[in-house]
This record gives sequence, C-alpha cells and structure tokens, in this order.
Amino acid sequence: MSEQARRVYLQEAIKETKRRKISGWIEFIIGTGLMGVGLFLIDPPLSYWLLFGGLFLAILGFYSINVNVRKESLLRKELSLMPKVTSKCLSCGKEIPQGNFDFCPFCGNSLKKEDLGSAR
Repeated sequence: MSEQARRVYLQEAIKETKRRKISGWIEFIIGTGLMGVGLFLIDPPLSYWLLFGGLFLAILGFYSINVNVRKESLLRKELSLMPKVTSKCLSCGKEIPQGNFDFCPFCGNSLKKEDLGSAR
C-alpha cells in the first residue's frame, strides 16, 4: 500500500472510530436511562427487565467507548509517524503527501509545474 493510500486509510479509520465512539455513548446513555426508569417502576417483572436490559446496554456502550478511544489513539499515533504533507491540490484542496506525483492521488488533477503555471 502506498503512503498516500495508507494516509487516506488511516484518516477514514479515525472517522469510523469516532462514529463508533458516539454510538457507544448513545448506548450508554440509553442504558442508564432504562436502569433509572426500572428503579422507579412499581411493577416488579417489568422493572427487572428494564434494570437488566439497561445494565447490559450500558455495559455494551461503555465497552464500545473504551475500545474505540484506544483504537483512535493508536491510529492517530500511526498517522503522526507518517511523513508530513507538503502541499495541497489546487483542484480538490486535499493535502498531497510527500513524493513525486504528476497527478493528485485523490481527484486526478495534474500537479505538473508547467500545468500549474505560477500557482505553486
């Protein structure tokens, strides 16, 4: 896998872990809410179901949060160890990784100096 493809992959993986972390927070909040409702209900069978279901959902959300925080940290560390980006594409505005590229790896626009004129 080339450096620019690896960089794009890492950026997308970080976005995905952020989404999973947010869904973990949602699960955790809903689970704690269900436990709270289960504590105040008078009907014992329903309250037990709400307590245990909420506890399960809260634990699942808490686990998801922890796993994705750690994964995001590792991905960010790996991304920071990659070579730094030197310039941006004039067409799509994305950062171009270090290397000798004739075309933008993201949009395919020409990056040759004679094609860009004095823009670079």
